[in-house]
Amino acid sequence: MSAIFSGIPRLDHIAIGVSSLAEAETIYKEQLGFALFPRGRHEQYGTENSGAWFADNSYLELLTYFDKEKASWLVDFLRTQEGAPFFVLQASSLDEVAGALRRQGCAAADPSVGTISYDELTDGASASWKTLFLPQNFVCGRTMFLIEYDHPTDTVHPWNRYSVHANSADRLLSVWMAVNDREVFIKEYELLGLKKGREWEDTSRGAYITEIPLGDGTKIELLQPLSSNKANDGILSQFLQKRGEGVIGFTIQVTDIKKSKCALSDNLSGYVTEMNVGQHHSIWIHPEATNGVWIELQSPVLNYTKSAS
Repeated sequence: MSAIFSGIPRLDHIAIGVSSLAEAETIYKEQLGFALFPRGRHEQYGTENSGAWFADNSYLELLTYFDKEKASWLVDFLRTQEGAPFFVLQASSLDEVAGALRRQGCAAADPSVGTISYDELTDGASASWKTLFLPQNFVCGRTMFLIEYDHPTDTVHPWNRYSVHANSADRLLSVWMAVNDREVFIKEYELLGLKKGREWEDTSRGAYITEIPLGDGTKIELLQPLSSNKANDGILSQFLQKRGEGVIGFTIQVTDIKKSKCALSDNLSGYVTEMNVGQHHSIWIHPEATNGVWIELQSPVLNYTKSAS
């Protein structure tokens, strides 16, 4: 089997579909402690975005639509829910990736070009890229696609000026995929050249978890309900029954968990849980406070003592 990727792709960004961009911006800035980059428009897709940029050029994208016909898929998604419709892996040489898929008998289309226009000038930074959607028979392709930028990956992006966050968010670490059967996704990722990592049971999320390592220490986590949680009382099972397989949450690495806690609005009381998991201390934020996704802010414990609640 020929290699699909030249190098290991990294987690580039996670999109959060929102009905009102203005309301979502208020939540993420004033209640969750993120700095937000200016709005941009994808004219060919009928969508508009802003979001939280991180120092490694990964980002959270708050995404809505301005053209119902061009963005009909997002209109349909938001008709019943807010949340994360997809995540994106950054790879190189997407033309070669498409060719490698075709050599394996997959009906891969050629990469398409995407562009964006900003409300604020980008100081000459490129605003175009290539996108590759996986063949329709790939289950994992329903919630994931690939991107290649037309500038070097180590370019200092002008949005780096927005990468200092009150909650000390540093970078995207992992995306959580709720799945019915991990093996289906594992086989597809392996076909793409991504290897299975460690596996474990996580009772806090009620899941069997398989890790798919990506570049720069990022990863995909496949969450399959524990057998004891297949009834309606499991959060993961409820998500799968209501929404089907998809992105249920993600982890953001922070540099100072105390700053993270201080940056969260008092209005989030009841939506925030603190816990120690292994060598990390985490703050979990409920989807009702984040436009439909679980957010974990994670930092090494490093002598941190949980305050009394």
